Amino acid sequence: MLIISDNLWNEISNIIPVKKSKLGRPLKDSRIVFSGVLYVMVTGVQWHKLPDYYGRPTTVHGRFRIWVKAGLFDLRHVNH
Repeated sequence: MLIISDNLWNEISNIIPVKKSKLGRPLKDSRIVFSGVLYVMVTGVQWHKLPDYYGRPTTVHGRFRIWVKAGLFDLRHVNH
């Protein structure tokens, strides 16, 4: 199981977009969902094969898509 460290989460948690609306279902813990996204990226596993621990694959993939739209995974601005 891949779970990001406390130190890494403390560094990135403030850039994770948060749900502003109170409508709909409550969101699954962002740290677990983010860890699930990283699990898919690192292992190359298909979304539907994501371990249950991270939540429903459709939920994790949906949050990933929201985060991509928000620019969270836009690496063009990272200094190399």
